[in-house]
Order: sequence, then structure tokens, then C-alpha cells
Amino acid sequence: MGVELEVLIVAPLAVFAAFFVFGMTGFGSSLIAVPVLAHLLPLQQVVPTMVLMEFAGSFLLRRGHAGRLNRRELAWLVPVAVVGIGIGATLLARLPAAPLQLGLGAFVLLFGVYSMLEPSFRGEIGRAWVLPAGLVGGTFTALFGTGGPVYAIYLSRRIEDRGELRSTMSAMITLSTALRIVAFAATGLLLHLKVVVAALVLAPVMLLALKLGSRVHLGLSHRRVRQALGAVLVLSGLSLLIKGTFF
Repeated sequence: MGVELEVLIVAPLAVFAAFFVFGMTGFGSSLIAVPVLAHLLPLQQVVPTMVLMEFAGSFLLRRGHAGRLNRRELAWLVPVAVVGIGIGATLLARLPAAPLQLGLGAFVLLFGVYSMLEPSFRGEIGRAWVLPAGLVGGTFTALFGTGGPVYAIYLSRRIEDRGELRSTMSAMITLSTALRIVAFAATGLLLHLKVVVAALVLAPVMLLALKLGSRVHLGLSHRRVRQALGAVLVLSGLSLLIKGTFF
């Protein structure tokens, strides 16, 4: 009963924080929620539950920006990401919990450090970078739901306009979540009643957080948001690594 009570308390808080960030940035919901929920529930349950909510959230967020997409970048990135999603979904269905948790902890820790340091890269990168970005982003998207930052790093070096970048990122998240739904259904990860029930129960929290985050994103310093998010991710990543190594 103790674990169930923890889930009832922690899950809504984690989902609210996750989709508040998603409303501000257009990505990052799983990056916030999955490391927290992974302390209480198996990743094979957490990731499919989040993907259902992310699909609804990204669709709602994209509605206000549908006319500002960079379709050319999506046309290159999506097919490569599909391959990565297939790889990640297969690994998620077959790998045991311990290495998955360690892998998630390492990824979250590294991206948290990256966000806090905020290295300044200038100039446009070449099209060939779509291959590692799509494969790595797709794989981590399916494994942990954390591929959004990889897509964002790549697209931010290809798209200068911030509004166009946010809209394109939102569309990429919508497409990748739809592809993950298909992949998770094919591997059996989505065919569990508790996954669907959890997504439905947490949906009102997700909608409220998304609405609030969308309203405040323009008034916040992008740099401060990244640094605060990075600090949270460093702590989450360290906690997962410690738990996976010693417990």
C-alpha cells in the first residue's frame, strides 16, 4: 500500500511539472516525469503512459502554430527517427529493468549538465547531422521518451526563427509520439489496461499544466528556464544512477 500511496501523490505532481515545462518549451515532458516515476514504476509502464498523454498534449499545443512549420526539415528528420524509434521500442520491450534505469539516469544527467552549462554554438550545421540526430533521438524517444532534446538541439541549428522552431519541434513531437504509439502497440507495451487507465486519470492534470505553461512561456527568460531545468535533471539522473547501482 505504501508504494501505491506514493504513486498517487507523486504521479500527479510529476505530470503537472512535466507538462508545464512542455507548455513553455514544446518538449521535455517525459524528460521531467519519466526519471521521477521510474523510481516507483517499471519503465515499460511509465513510458507508454507518458506517450499517450504526450500525443494529446503535443496535438493541442501545435494547433496554435500549425502555419509556421518548417516542413523541409521534418521531411528529412522524420524518416531517420522512424528507424531509431523501431530500435528503441524493441530494446524497451526486451531489456531488463536495471540497465534501462541506468541508461536513463546517464542520459538525464548528461543533458542536465548540458542545459546548465548552455554551450553557445553558432552557425548552421550540415544536413548530414540529421542521421545521428534522428537515430539517437528516435532511439531515446522510444526507450525513455527523452528524444525531444536531441531533436531540439539539431533543429535549433537548422532553424533560426524561434516561433518557427517551436512550431516545428511541436510537430516533430506529435509525429514521434504517434509513431511510438504504433511501435508500442506492435511490441505489446501499449496493450495493458493499467497504461490506458493511468493516462486517462492523469489527463486533467496534464491539460491544466499545459494551459498554464503555454500562457507563461513568453514572459520567462529562456536561459533561466534551461538552467533550472538542468539542475532538476542532474539531481534526477544522479538519483537514478545511485538507485540502479546500489539498490
